[in-house]
Amino acid sequence: MKRPFLATAGVLCFAGLALAACGPDGKPPKPSNNHWNDKAMTVKSRLDCPEKQGVLTRVSAAADGKSCVYTGDDAEITLRQIAIGPDGARAALAPIESELRALVPYKAKPPEKTGEHTEIRLPGLHITAQDDSSGGSAQVRVAGVHINADDNGAEIRAENFGENSVKASLILAGDKIPTSDHPVVGYEARGPVKGPLIVAVVKSKGKDYHNDGNGAFMDMKRLVKRNTNED
Repeated sequence: MKRPFLATAGVLCFAGLALAACGPDGKPPKPSNNHWNDKAMTVKSRLDCPEKQGVLTRVSAAADGKSCVYTGDDAEITLRQIAIGPDGARAALAPIESELRALVPYKAKPPEKTGEHTEIRLPGLHITAQDDSSGGSAQVRVAGVHINADDNGAEIRAENFGENSVKASLILAGDKIPTSDHPVVGYEARGPVKGPLIVAVVKSKGKDYHNDGNGAFMDMKRLVKRNTNED
């Protein structure tokens, strides 16, 4: 009998690969010598918050143009413009990540060489997976994406901190956290290396966090993109 983890891992790998390989339209980018173009990025001085973005509907917008809130598809998205201080983009995003981890306190256990153990190492790709009587877990690293997953959920992170621009994504999915009203949370961030950053924070009641070109998560990416000069 196929263990539930094996099917879940396939979905998580697809989600992580989509984060790295697909743009806000859900389509692969044009061929390039680099998987990421670290060009100078600019953002709008006031957020562009349309009344509708795909499945999302705007429910509020701050008078200063620094934030707006959307709901739709069992998700709430807050679009923000945040400054980057002297400690850099990672430090600017850290409070947001702490806020999300408080909602979904998920931490995957690292794969151990017990039971059915698989390890694949190729240029740019590293997969480690373990499946035994205590459950399954996997780690996947490919093209700037790092996935940790086990029977209880997943953490999917994609980061590129360049000399000119910042691109960062995080998804935390806790499938077995009974105290959480939002089993899937995360953020999408883009902007110049010195800021400000455009950050969309998502809190979802559903578990549909794959990137198929539709749904709240892809519309969240589209909101971020329309506030930058990213192609």
